[in-house]
Amino acid sequence: MRFATSCSKTLIRSDWRRFWPIGFLYALISFFMLPLPVWVNRELTDGGALWGGRRAAQVVREMSPGFVILAFFFGLILAMAVYSYQMNGKSVGLMHALPVSRDRQIFSHFAAAMSMLTAANCLTFLLTLLMEALTSSVEIRSLLVWLAVTELVDFFFLAFAALAAAVTGWLLAVPVIYLGFNFVVWAYWMILNGLADLLYRHYSGNGTFTGSLVEWLTPVVRLFRVTTERAFTVVERGLVYTDYGYSPALLSTLLIYAALGAAMLCLAWLLYRRRRSETAGDAVAFRPLRPVARYVISIAAGLALGTMVHQMVSWNSDNVVSLILWQLALGALVYCAVEMLLRKSFRIFDRRTAVGLLALWLVLVGTCLTMKWDLLGVERRVPAAERVEGAEVYLSGVIMSDTELRDEASVRAAVALHQLLVDRGDADVGESSFRVTYHLSGGTVMQRQYQLDLDDPAVRAAAEELVNRPEIRQSLILEDQGKYGDKFTGGYAVNFLNGKELMLTPDQCLALYRAAEEDAKRPVTLGGSVYTDFEVELNTTEGTYRLWRIRQDCNETLRTLEEIGLIDRNSQAVEEPAVHEAPVTSVGR
Repeated sequence: MRFATSCSKTLIRSDWRRFWPIGFLYALISFFMLPLPVWVNRELTDGGALWGGRRAAQVVREMSPGFVILAFFFGLILAMAVYSYQMNGKSVGLMHALPVSRDRQIFSHFAAAMSMLTAANCLTFLLTLLMEALTSSVEIRSLLVWLAVTELVDFFFLAFAALAAAVTGWLLAVPVIYLGFNFVVWAYWMILNGLADLLYRHYSGNGTFTGSLVEWLTPVVRLFRVTTERAFTVVERGLVYTDYGYSPALLSTLLIYAALGAAMLCLAWLLYRRRRSETAGDAVAFRPLRPVARYVISIAAGLALGTMVHQMVSWNSDNVVSLILWQLALGALVYCAVEMLLRKSFRIFDRRTAVGLLALWLVLVGTCLTMKWDLLGVERRVPAAERVEGAEVYLSGVIMSDTELRDEASVRAAVALHQLLVDRGDADVGESSFRVTYHLSGGTVMQRQYQLDLDDPAVRAAAEELVNRPEIRQSLILEDQGKYGDKFTGGYAVNFLNGKELMLTPDQCLALYRAAEEDAKRPVTLGGSVYTDFEVELNTTEGTYRLWRIRQDCNETLRTLEEIGLIDRNSQAVEEPAVHEAPVTSVGR
């Protein structure tokens, strides 16, 4: 039978006739996400064409992350629609009997789905441009960027879903495989992170993976983040406004994912050419992929469900025997369920299943024992200071506020204390808690927590070296020092113990500020208490300084407060200060 060159157009028209409601729904949602908000915000464009254009561009950029989510779901829905014939024996037989090659079939269906998305995007573009013209706020550049970004994201997720449809003959398995492809690395990362948090004594899990390989291998998260607005202040023609620019990494990210989408579409094409029509109705259409499905699902389920049930019944105990038993039991249960699904039969208990279960159990036991005995040296790891882009430290008993520091010496002091604690071994003694979180180059995050034995001279010296870094010491006494200048207009002070309240004069504010500056220059003694019963606000024309972390060794500040009559250091009001638990201090990020 002759292969007609017009058949691809016929398939595209057929898909449009059958599935146009999906494209219409995509266009309708797009209308509510972009053209309508531009029109609703028209009252904010009264500052003229320049201001209105900036505001319209801001609305377009704010909506971009939403279109990533829209593309994520509609790529799946359209792929399930146009490739649904592959999931039914009669339909796939009919399609393969047509005088159209498989190559033309898969690309024609993809073109039909992509053209629906493109048509909806172009319609949204024109409607948004109309709304901007009606409000005298045309910003064509931002709209063109939005159109390019949305088209590339749509292409990537549609190609992703096409690949998911190519490897299965069961329609309900398409979303499972699609979601699995998108989130499998993130899921394993979360599972292993939680397991490490349970088995490692000093490990503290952290859910941040911005910029890391885990984020890159979780496409929807990466694309959502890079399309989120990045605010900065711009002054132009006498107007001051906030511009919401795209992330500098947007272009490279889109190009990488577009190339990856093209590769996945080619892979789907190669698989479809070799796919047997008889596999319609099978959960996995290719036999070599079935072991992958078995073990990816059962290993993840064994680790996750086993750890969860163990924590529920054992109250977060690190008893590795109980943990392994639960993982073996639940992993085996999920393995058998997956095997039944793949074979489409309940008769799975044979030698092949026994061998598969043994391999699964070896992986689960090996994973737990490797982490329990720290064979990979994760708990003993201390990063090189050169790789640390930022650090957050916490030391109980010493107030360390959220102060942004960019001092390399402070980071080195935190690394030195961490290294000393690792060298001391697993002796977890002391009442002071020390926690450090590193933000390393490449986007990875590392967090550890220890108990400090301040009776150990070396540990005390390393801790005092850290807290007496100039930036940290200043933040303990006088946050935002120098930020608002020293032109005081007045202030307010209250002693919650005796109920005394004072309105401060500019001279009294200046005296308190100078006293706090002097105290910030003096070394901090670990173990010193903090008065939490005073609140002092020093107002300037630019902002307000707040003195709410007055330490027991802040002699100049306490003396000045006594001079203005707020406290009496001989009274009970200051003899037993409360110890304030410290918030986190950001270092170098």
